[in-house]
Amino acid sequence: MRESPVLLATNTFGLLDGEINGVAYTCRNVVRMFRQARMAIDVLTYGRPERIEVDGSVRLLVHDPKNGLNIDPALRIDPFISLGRIRREAAATRYSLVHSTTPDPLGWLAADIAEQQRVPFVAGYHTALDAYARVRLGEVAETLMTALLQWYYDRADMILVPSIAVQRTLRPRFNAPIDILGRGINTDVFSPLHRTRAEDDGEVRAIYVGRIAQEKGLDRLPRIFDGSVPAALTIVGDGPYAAQLRRLCPAARFTGMLSGQRLSEEFANADLFVFPSETDSFGNVLLQAMASGVPAIVTDVLGPKEVVIHGVTGFVTNGINEFRDACRRLAADRALRSRMSLSARRHAARFQWQAVFEKLLEHYESVGWNRVNLRRAA
Repeated sequence: MRESPVLLATNTFGLLDGEINGVAYTCRNVVRMFRQARMAIDVLTYGRPERIEVDGSVRLLVHDPKNGLNIDPALRIDPFISLGRIRREAAATRYSLVHSTTPDPLGWLAADIAEQQRVPFVAGYHTALDAYARVRLGEVAETLMTALLQWYYDRADMILVPSIAVQRTLRPRFNAPIDILGRGINTDVFSPLHRTRAEDDGEVRAIYVGRIAQEKGLDRLPRIFDGSVPAALTIVGDGPYAAQLRRLCPAARFTGMLSGQRLSEEFANADLFVFPSETDSFGNVLLQAMASGVPAIVTDVLGPKEVVIHGVTGFVTNGINEFRDACRRLAADRALRSRMSLSARRHAARFQWQAVFEKLLEHYESVGWNRVNLRRAA
């Protein structure tokens, strides 16, 4: 018998179009930990086909967003999530806590359920959506998004963020307490052992993995890889900026979205990882790269600068010139890459999902949740 499960609402869980992103990756690992602990959790998400599916202590409430809107090629929101049997089933279930990852219509529904049931509401902050709105649509869109975020996050009993930098940025903005929940990595899935390239094949390979969107700072790549960096650039992923980036980086190799063994090999076959984003709250791909033995180059804005140890596991840079210089230095110095590769692998191994899960449960308890009431599934 399942009694008072946690409700996790996320607009991305990999069930819609096989979407691959940091939020889906984090949620799937958190749910995996709930399943291993035999603790009951409902996942309210988008996917096809629409269904209710039970797997041990995990129940999926999957809504097909037929009338939704694409916000990325593989990301969709649906203002009609509040209609239909999935919403009715979620509303009829008695939850012990509601955790929402995104401030979209699905997140609003989750907040409503928490309010109606008078249970704690935890809101995750993964993406600087106001900055995204500014980059894509301009200042008016940024103003509207800022107001929406204020309304949504002020409903929370706790806001969970992945880095100190984001915590410091948000504290003056929102009324709810803001705490940190880190990320983990599977060091078997992402490992130098998946490398299929020869070490002495004469090529140095730089790689970017993630959504191909302008807010990721990818418009900087043509200026970084201007011919002065002795490395071939590989770009893994898809997104609304893909076609334009192909035109701007004609020499780059584009693989499209990858997963599973192919993604593990692509990481391990790289020599340096480039992540020019100034809007990311953490950057799960950084852990994936470093676990694969690939040093990373990032900007000194928000979360990524806390993942990389400057001069040890990669470089933290300020501005395009510093970023280019770091790429050039790392690409030209095989001994430096080798030292940083070993350090990156050791550093990534510190990020364990079990520790993340235990910290998450501590955060839940701090807002009044009682794990004793969350029965273990038979």
